[in-house]
Amino acid sequence: MIPRLTALNAGGANIFVTPVDEDMHHVLVDDLSADRLKELRSRGYSPAVVLESSPGNFQAVIKVAGPKDAVNSWFKDLNRDLGDAKIVGLQHPFRLAGFENRKQKHKQADGRFPFVRLVEAVNRLCGRSAAVVKVYMAQMAETALQSPRHRR
Repeated sequence: MIPRLTALNAGGANIFVTPVDEDMHHVLVDDLSADRLKELRSRGYSPAVVLESSPGNFQAVIKVAGPKDAVNSWFKDLNRDLGDAKIVGLQHPFRLAGFENRKQKHKQADGRFPFVRLVEAVNRLCGRSAAVVKVYMAQMAETALQSPRHRR
C-alpha cells in the first residue's frame, strides 16, 4: 500500500494508522511538546512508539492490556493532563512516519510540509500503564458497588 499512500499524501491527504488488536490497546498521547514527552517518561510511562508529527510536536503510543472501560478512562485523563484534552476515542488514529503532515498550519514558506519522523519504536508493554489501569479498575468496581442498585 505504500505507493498508493505516497500518491495520496502527495495529493494532499494525511496518512494515519489505527492498530487494532484484540488483546492490546494502543493508547495515543497526542500533541506532546518535548517537555511534556519528558514528563510522560518521568512518570514511568514507556511508549512503544514516539513520533515527531510536526517540528517540536510529538505523539506517543503506549501499549497496555486491560478492560476497555478502565483503559479508556485512564487514556482520557492522561491526555487531559499531558496531551490533547479533546481526544475522547480510545481507538484513535495516529500519523504514519515517513509521510508528510499535510495540515495547512505546518506548510512551510517553500510550500513543503514536514515529514512525520519516527523517534522511537520498541515492541513493549508499559508496566506503569498496567499498574495505573488496575487502579482505575478497582475504582470502577468500588463505584459500581456503591451504586443504588447494588445496595438492596
